[in-house]
Parts: sequence; C-alpha cells; structure tokens
Amino acid sequence: MKFSLENRNNMMDFFIKCVQYVLFFSLARVKGTSIKMDFLPSGHVRTDPIISQTCLSGHVHTFYGANVRPYPDLTYEELRAVPNNFNTGNVVENKSLYWHPTVYKYERSTEKYTRDTIGQTSAYYIWDSDQKTKAFPDGFRMIAGTNGNTNTEFPNALAECVEPSKCLRDDCYTENEFFPRTACKELEVSMFFPGCWDGVNLDSPD
Repeated sequence: MKFSLENRNNMMDFFIKCVQYVLFFSLARVKGTSIKMDFLPSGHVRTDPIISQTCLSGHVHTFYGANVRPYPDLTYEELRAVPNNFNTGNVVENKSLYWHPTVYKYERSTEKYTRDTIGQTSAYYIWDSDQKTKAFPDGFRMIAGTNGNTNTEFPNALAECVEPSKCLRDDCYTENEFFPRTACKELEVSMFFPGCWDGVNLDSPD
C-alpha cells in the first residue's frame, strides 16, 4: 500500500455502501496517542504515482483520499489544490492520497477475475506522546507492503478472517497464502507503515 502527500475529477460514483472488506492502514504500532480517519474508495486505476511516474503500473490499484485523477506524474501541489469537498475521507483537511493493489475474486470454473467490493478504509496515525512528534514534510512519500512479513521480521501486512465459516462455493481456493482459505463474514486487511523517518529525504530508491 502506498501513501502520498501529493486536477480534480469527481469519482464519487465509486462509493460503495455495503461492507465486505475493511482495510486498516496505520503507522508502526507504538505506545501513544492516535487518530483515526475513514475513507471510501475513489476509484480503481492502473497507476502508481510513487513507483511508476512515467507509465502505467503493473496492476490496478484502489485509491482513497483526495478525489483526483491519479495519473502517474501526480504532484504534491495538485493534491494540495484539491477542494475540501473533493475528498472521500471524513477529514477534509487531509489531502493525502492512499492506495493499494485492487482485490479480485477468481472463479475457477470460468477462469475470470472480478473486482471485489471494498466497504471502507481506515487510516490510523499513532505517535509516542513522550516524543517530539513532527508533521510530515511537504511532498513526503511512504510505501508499505508484504516485504518483511517473515517470522523473524516485522509483519507489515496481514489479513484477518472475522467469523470464519464454510465456503458457499465448492471450495475456498486462493492463489496465494495471504488471504484465508475459509469464508469470512468480514475480511480485515491491515498494513503497517514505518514509525520513523531519517529527517532528510522525502522519498527513497525502494
């Protein structure tokens, strides 16, 4: 999942009212104060303004936050210029843009992939009350994902099955080990971002 503090295209038709998935994005878990912001999806586009700024990305992403056309070379200044009412979150001052790879259902009998429904997303900002916490600098970018998800490393992405049950179809086939192999009343996907910064760079090679 990516997070960017980076014209204007009303995609509010993508709002989805039923909840099938709830995704949680947060900074690395630390003891301290926190705030929570909720978002509805703004669109599903094959771009990644952090990884691929000159062409399309390798897969589709689901976007939240500042309601803009997320073309590859989207800038911080364009995000800041977004009107308050062009925001899919409940904190209009937050002009950040969030995205993650789009989730698809796969039907083996037809060999077809169908984009699944995302109910809402929540971003948790957590900081240590005893530290001198500072706001993100202008243009700051950050990436989190499944790298480091081994038993000896910090797990920064996980999927939790709420109220598991038997599959309604013949089986609960999945093409990877990230998603559960049971039916879930609700599937919660959590991604954790780093809790510290080098104090210098707005981005990094990786």
